[in-house]
Amino acid sequence: MAITQATDGTGFKQDLQGLGDGLGTLRTDVKNLAHGAVDAARSGAAELRQGAQHAVAAAKEKFDGAKQAASEATDSLRGVVTRHPIASIGIAAGVGVLAGLILSRSRS
Repeated sequence: MAITQATDGTGFKQDLQGLGDGLGTLRTDVKNLAHGAVDAARSGAAELRQGAQHAVAAAKEKFDGAKQAASEATDSLRGVVTRHPIASIGIAAGVGVLAGLILSRSRS
C-alpha cells in the first residue's frame, strides 16, 4: 500500500480506508480459515469414531468366534469323557504327574 501525500489530508484518509478494507479482508479470511479447521476436525473425529466402531465390531466378531470354538471344544471333550471315563481319569493323572515333575525340576 503506497502512502500518498496531499495537502488537504485526503491521501491519509484514503490510506486509512485501504487499511480498513485490508483488515476486513483479513478478518474474513481468518474466519473462513477457522471454519475450515473446525470442519476438518469434525470430519477427522467422525472418521476416527467410525474406525473405532469398525474395530470394536471386528473384535466382537472374533471374540464370539473364539467363544463358539471354545464351547464346541468343551462339548466335544465332555462327550469323550462321558464315553471313556476311566481312560480320561488316567490321562488327567498322567498329565498332572508330568506337570509336577516339570515344575519341581525348574525350582531345584
